Amino acid sequence: MTDQQPLLNSDLRITEIGVRGLFGMYDHTIKLNSEERITIIHGPNGVGKTVFLGLAHNLLLGQFQRLVAIPFDYFVVKFDNDSVLSCTRDFVEGEVIHRLHIHTVDMDWAVTSRGVFNLVKVAPDFLEVCTKVLKQHIDPYAGSNTVYNLSYSLHNPINMPDKFSDKWLEMWAILLLHFHRELTQLPAYLIGVDRLLKSQVNTFQLSDADSPINVSLRINIYSKQLVDFLNQALLTYGQKTSQLEQTFPDRLMDLSEDVPNIQLLKESFAEISQQRKRYEEVGLLEVNVDADRFDTKRFSQGLSSVKLVAMNLHAQDAKSKLDVLEPLAKRLERFLSLINSKFSNKSLRIEYGKGIVMRDSDGNSIALTVLSTGEQHLFILLYDLIFLIRKNQLVLIDEPEAGLHVSWQDSFIDDLKAIIDIAQFDVILATHSPYIIGDHSNLMVALSAKQAKVAN
Repeated sequence: MTDQQPLLNSDLRITEIGVRGLFGMYDHTIKLNSEERITIIHGPNGVGKTVFLGLAHNLLLGQFQRLVAIPFDYFVVKFDNDSVLSCTRDFVEGEVIHRLHIHTVDMDWAVTSRGVFNLVKVAPDFLEVCTKVLKQHIDPYAGSNTVYNLSYSLHNPINMPDKFSDKWLEMWAILLLHFHRELTQLPAYLIGVDRLLKSQVNTFQLSDADSPINVSLRINIYSKQLVDFLNQALLTYGQKTSQLEQTFPDRLMDLSEDVPNIQLLKESFAEISQQRKRYEEVGLLEVNVDADRFDTKRFSQGLSSVKLVAMNLHAQDAKSKLDVLEPLAKRLERFLSLINSKFSNKSLRIEYGKGIVMRDSDGNSIALTVLSTGEQHLFILLYDLIFLIRKNQLVLIDEPEAGLHVSWQDSFIDDLKAIIDIAQFDVILATHSPYIIGDHSNLMVALSAKQAKVAN
């Protein structure tokens, strides 16, 4: 990427999603609750709650063939910098034509099943990013000949073919949306009602169907994945430690001779000790009774100013190393807290070097695969939300009440708010459950069963 101002940025958020003519009957507009970051959609069966979530998911991920399989006239996603991503369905000479359009400050063009048109503005990095997308995401599916034709069309839009095949159009859609994603990092993440049975497609790819996956296998996959997260965090921690140790002598020599306040120094060591203990409790660090636990009583033994300056720098380094682990530590703490507040006669732990471990009330190990269906739903739902969602990503949850006891449903929104507090994403969820809604009616948006007026 160049040093020019990006087309979109990592702080970008979706503000509104709308559809006209869904099933030829319904118009729905959902304005997201920007402050609470949770929007609850509800309505009678048949008005398209699940389909609405699927349309948003497929549009943002470039699953174009799935998108156009649903009858609608217009579907749009709006962003907080006035960018717009839309898909329009028209009839031309008796043929259904779909038009995918991206409009931003720096870019305005569209692709349809009859070719590319309205190539008004192309952002500076467009060809660079598209070439990368062609090689990484389209070539494995389409072959080098198709990639060559697409690449040629990018550089020579006037020679675009008169008509695209459905697969060709989907590849163009992915190309266009991948450019969008390269600068936004905002594809939607769908958590469907069949989350125990299917591995949802939540990345850009050419795919005909979600992949079936064994439930117990998914639990085990997540357990191993979490170990990978822990190892990556520890690798970064080790790199930070090495960097600080190598530069410690020079940094110590460059310090001023100002003697630190002894009371503040004692408080710093106490905070470091408590922070390390937190990380040990969630399996991030191995329990070590001696690590970073300096006996602060020694400060009263008349330490020299040189020693106090050195100890102050050591405390700063210890804090700097531990802070590398803080983002993951917060997620681990939230995950364990929410899970264990729901489970009965068992508890979930994350042990250093082992990953996720479940134990009964006597401390005996229990296989994760023996969790009940409701516990599996909760585990997968919380894991997805806490560990797999990026900042400002849009999460679409269909019927979160599935498999959950009513007491768990009753606390779901509060639990979701606690997760959003550390993960910073937006949610649209569809539900029929009054227990999910509870006293959060201010977050609700109704999908009306009233049919839209059809022009004569």
